[in-house]
Amino acid sequence: MKTALSQDLLVSRRKEVMGYLRFLEKSLEINAAIQSYGEMRFSLDIELTHTLKANTYLLLYNTVEAVMSQLLAEIHDEVKSSSVNLDGLNPSLYLEVIRKLKNGNESIADNFGHPSGRPFVDYWLRDYEKRVQDNRNPHFSGNVDGMRIKIIGRKYGFATGNDIADAKLTHAALQNAKKHRNTLAHGEKSFTELGRDLSYPKIRDDAVATLRTLNTIRLVVDSFLTSEGYRRPLPAVEPLEHAV
Repeated sequence: MKTALSQDLLVSRRKEVMGYLRFLEKSLEINAAIQSYGEMRFSLDIELTHTLKANTYLLLYNTVEAVMSQLLAEIHDEVKSSSVNLDGLNPSLYLEVIRKLKNGNESIADNFGHPSGRPFVDYWLRDYEKRVQDNRNPHFSGNVDGMRIKIIGRKYGFATGNDIADAKLTHAALQNAKKHRNTLAHGEKSFTELGRDLSYPKIRDDAVATLRTLNTIRLVVDSFLTSEGYRRPLPAVEPLEHAV
């Protein structure tokens, strides 16, 4: 499996999200309270439960961005270890590298004579890695939803078939995770204000849909890497009877 790290990450985050949902469901029961081993009892009033409901979307968005970032890291690792040259990249990735060269500081003239163009690919890989390390991910910064994932998929070449459509990227859950996360992060609403308008069934449905979508995308990327989809497809070979 080419996306083993992403799978492990998703399993871990799924456990975290589902555990929180179980806690949230219990917290919303009448007269719910937290009791310590020392017999101290802390009642969960309704205002606090609103905050707990809003918190769910921070967990969800955190999961979305973490898993998508890891999937892209695994694509970059495969390209790096493959030694594929610039002309050997699929058309989408080829254009992505060229865009980086046009916008970057790398001296194209110094490397233009290289027979493989591999220095261009290495520059693209190094630049991406440095941006991630500096917390300046070029693709993700509080903006990940279904549309953003589809755009990234097209840039890398793994969003070209029906598989990515099956991921239900248009599901409202992904948009809700981004929207509610940003509402909280930018102070547009307090946790209590946001949570007041959220029902537990809706929160649960959004969580389940988000986790399922991420797993489907992971499977799509795994297939993409297993088939070396980052490489330029070989030209079709005509049957011998038509080759004359």
